[in-house]
Amino acid sequence: MRKSILIALLFSSVLSFAQNYEPSRQTIRLDIGGLIFGDIENKFGPYMNTSYEYAFMDNFAAEATLSASAHHANTYEGYHASRYGIGLNLIGRLYGLKSPYDVKVLAGVRYGSNMSTHIEPDGNGGFTANDGTSRSGFSPVLGLGYEQRLGDWLVTFEFKSSIETNTQTFNSLAIGFGYRF
Repeated sequence: MRKSILIALLFSSVLSFAQNYEPSRQTIRLDIGGLIFGDIENKFGPYMNTSYEYAFMDNFAAEATLSASAHHANTYEGYHASRYGIGLNLIGRLYGLKSPYDVKVLAGVRYGSNMSTHIEPDGNGGFTANDGTSRSGFSPVLGLGYEQRLGDWLVTFEFKSSIETNTQTFNSLAIGFGYRF
């Protein structure tokens, strides 16, 4: 009888410890992917993003990001563009921090700059550079992502769309690698 009570207490303490598990709330992440430039005929270019995330609840977090992307024509002629910025996002999680996987939805604001130039032959053997629109300012960001946690490490797939004031969108799709602490 004493043995069965002791075993029951042992199992109850182990199970209660598992229920009180507190996951890491901070994450740093590096994303690498591609971005479609909506202002230069939907040209594609590489995209890189770094982020710091703090989960203030199991299903909600805040994220600060720093991103950059560029597009260059295959030859000297054509469109050349760059885009960089910083952002703040609020993240909602479907399953929460204790799950080994998660689906997240994010909304936020980005401040940054876009620049583009179109280089074309001038007919005399030289080239003419026509500056495109250069913009800087705030723009809303919406996104959807999937996260797979592997202990303190994680892998993410994320889609983000930034909508500029002239209704052009800049869509990015990236895979990310991060560490939770």
